[in-house]
Amino acid sequence: MFEKSGKLSLIALLYFFASIVFFTACMDRRVSSVESNQPQSVGIEFINNTSEAVTVAFGNGSHTNGYRIIGKPGTSVSLDRNGGSAIMEWTGQGGVWQQDFDTDEGNWTFYYGGKDPQCAMQLSDQTASPGVWVCPDIGYHMVAALQFIESNNLQGYIELRDAYDLPAYTDWMTYISDDSLHIGDLSIPGSHDSASNKCPNTSQCQVLGFYDQMTWGVRAFDLRLGLNMEFYHGDSDTDYCDCGYNLDDFLNAVLGDPQNEKSGFLKTHPGEFVIAFVNEEHCSDPGDTYTFNTNFNNSARKYGWNNYVIDKNILNVGIGTLRGKLVLITENEAVGGCGYIAGVPQIFWPSDTTNDNTPDGGCSEGSCISVGVSNCYDHYPTTKLSSGGLLSHLSIASYNDDGRWFIGYTSGYKLGEWQEGKFCDCSPIDYAQGVNPAVWEYLLGGDGHIAQTCPSGEAKNAWGWISHQSPIPAVPPDRKGKMGTVMMDYVGRYNTSDIRDDLIRRNLGY
Repeated sequence: MFEKSGKLSLIALLYFFASIVFFTACMDRRVSSVESNQPQSVGIEFINNTSEAVTVAFGNGSHTNGYRIIGKPGTSVSLDRNGGSAIMEWTGQGGVWQQDFDTDEGNWTFYYGGKDPQCAMQLSDQTASPGVWVCPDIGYHMVAALQFIESNNLQGYIELRDAYDLPAYTDWMTYISDDSLHIGDLSIPGSHDSASNKCPNTSQCQVLGFYDQMTWGVRAFDLRLGLNMEFYHGDSDTDYCDCGYNLDDFLNAVLGDPQNEKSGFLKTHPGEFVIAFVNEEHCSDPGDTYTFNTNFNNSARKYGWNNYVIDKNILNVGIGTLRGKLVLITENEAVGGCGYIAGVPQIFWPSDTTNDNTPDGGCSEGSCISVGVSNCYDHYPTTKLSSGGLLSHLSIASYNDDGRWFIGYTSGYKLGEWQEGKFCDCSPIDYAQGVNPAVWEYLLGGDGHIAQTCPSGEAKNAWGWISHQSPIPAVPPDRKGKMGTVMMDYVGRYNTSDIRDDLIRRNLGY
């Protein structure tokens, strides 16, 4: 009996193993069949930077081609306060889809593809194609930093913050405490080539005039002046724009017409201050004649010298002293030459000084102040942003406490030869479309992903492209640390409003 049972047991055991092999083979074929038409994996990382724990749950969902939610509706995760995070994931075929997520304080709908859903409150990722939208409801203030969504690896992220209200953009500096703060301690939105809104596409860097930029929130202006105080963009005879403004136009907007006591931004908003980075452009001074200096002073004095701050010790001047004033800064220039203004602090301004705090780049009369500058306007965008570039600069600025004033430029122009012998000659708008969204994403903890741009979109005169590549960023910046002064192209477009909001809230401790 025992022997027979043993034989039967052996047969049963062999049958069992054979069944497993057969079943496994079938499973392998079935998996292989699925993988031949693998659904896309879609994930959203929720980051909780609120002061309370938050629960996030799947809500409703729909898809043009049908899909399944990996976690099934109702699946939820609890996120610890101050940094807790989790990825909520589902799968779906290509096409238009949407997914609701619920939190303790509200509901958000995430859309991909198709037409703009026209949310009442909408946050869009302009680095994505064909389109990503998040429609927030009331509750926690939500900041969306949606990474570029690759076709086979869809993922974005959403940050939750405690609700806060930013002050009016006309008066945001007014709400910053004077206590022990200096100009280098602040995060300030600025505009690059500030006078170029009337220039053609290849030279244009802005679409707003001086006063409108100030009401938008800009407090630092890049002034490129010729010998007779006209604004230019570009130096060569064949590649420059006469911007159609002169220095008086700018001073009128900031300080007001000397004949009209009620005009001028700082007269109506005395709690603010404005910075002017003065530089020469398309300027030729015939000898050591101080003509630039003389012409600048002739315009400036009409508005009253008491309305300016001209101080070589500017980095140690409290911001309470700056309110209602125009702060003057120049690039290092030879005494008497174009761009030189007697007594005004100077900045050593090569392409990148972020990692070099020695302010001895040829400034005259001991006028150099200690800065960290990231410009790199002619670098390929991934180089401009990544290791040693603007993202590294922003990270260093957020933690640095050696007293330097950090100034970073998002702008760029004209690439040289690039891969496969293709030449890319991209204008400022091409950089703005790719770099500005990447900077915003990085400020919120992302990887600084660059969208594909040139020659698509509005860039009609450029050919080549800026690839949608992700640079290898430095350590993400301190979420409440200072960013210094960030000089942007196309303020009001391409996520610059999001950058502005992030900079302002850092000053207010949100």
